[in-house]
Amino acid sequence: MRVLLPFLAGALLVAAQLSAHADMGTLSARADADTLLRTAFENRYGAALGEGELHLRLQNQVTADVDAVEALNFDPKSGRFAAILRGNGDRVRVDGEIWTEIPLPVPTRRLSPGDVIAEGDITLIPVRTAQVGARSVTDKESLVGMEVKRVLTPGRPIQSNSVSTPIVVHRNKPVTVQYRQGSLLVTAQGRALEDAATGSLVRVQNVDSNRTLTATAIGPGLVSASD
Repeated sequence: MRVLLPFLAGALLVAAQLSAHADMGTLSARADADTLLRTAFENRYGAALGEGELHLRLQNQVTADVDAVEALNFDPKSGRFAAILRGNGDRVRVDGEIWTEIPLPVPTRRLSPGDVIAEGDITLIPVRTAQVGARSVTDKESLVGMEVKRVLTPGRPIQSNSVSTPIVVHRNKPVTVQYRQGSLLVTAQGRALEDAATGSLVRVQNVDSNRTLTATAIGPGLVSASD
């Protein structure tokens, strides 16, 4: 077995010698190195490469005919690899990088706190999966209608804590309180004691009785109470 020396200090290296029928991928003669290596990585590592579209870059061009990946050293953390390709009895050393990309929503313009995100404010750009943080928003549609809490810069990923459901009821501001009893709808005037987004519970004071009740914010300046 041919053993490749580690090429990155402290890297996790995985070496595998492959025959013409190995699971890492053997293609017909005259296969190009890029296709051969993609197949090898997909068969060997699969989901470990991350979600998204697979990309591969070789540091040195391979002009020889190759038909198998004989050995492969891979550092999952950096995405760097070194491989030995075989063809026509010869062996070729190649080095490169492999990664995946996913479409990530980013602002098309500068958005300030208080802005409500519209469809045209968001576009999708490819971003390396490894660079997508746990708080990065990945669903474009979920951003439309959200209120900006922190400045959002064009082309930069949006963090989940930078947006929130819009505040529709504001503390110390007048609200209309709706009471529903069957088909009967009764309204009263109140004052919000705290901010609330649509669907959130909010404490409201009835301006006529001074009674405090808990209602549900259902729209701008509008709450619904069961009693």
